[in-house]
Amino acid sequence: MRKAPFAILACVVLFLSVVLGVLLHRSRAPKRLVQEPVETRADYRIKEVHLQEQTRDGSRWQLDAALAESFQAEGRTTLKKVTIRVDHPNRSWTVTADEGDLVDNSKDVELRGNVVLTTNDGLRLETRRLRWAAAE
Repeated sequence: MRKAPFAILACVVLFLSVVLGVLLHRSRAPKRLVQEPVETRADYRIKEVHLQEQTRDGSRWQLDAALAESFQAEGRTTLKKVTIRVDHPNRSWTVTADEGDLVDNSKDVELRGNVVLTTNDGLRLETRRLRWAAAE
């Protein structure tokens, strides 16, 4: 009768020792770094891009991207996982896409891959490609 509680206690102690050993081993193991493609002709590579601007007519736009690569000689920036928000006084909309190009001087944008435009009044447009010319 006295052997049962000691056997249970021994099993619990053994189990906790194994769990603690596994946790310690994993915490000391080197972290795996996510490998990103290193080869690029880009002059700059930026993660988590956030641009915003307010125009003369009171409208605002905001561009967010997970990754941007700037090609200064070509005057363009490529974007990955893009979200653009535009707020006009009477209407606002959001556009998302897998990737796109931003022309540096004019701020014109071409979006590609799973492009979805939604407006605050319920309009939804889905397409594979969308070109957006910035207002003067």
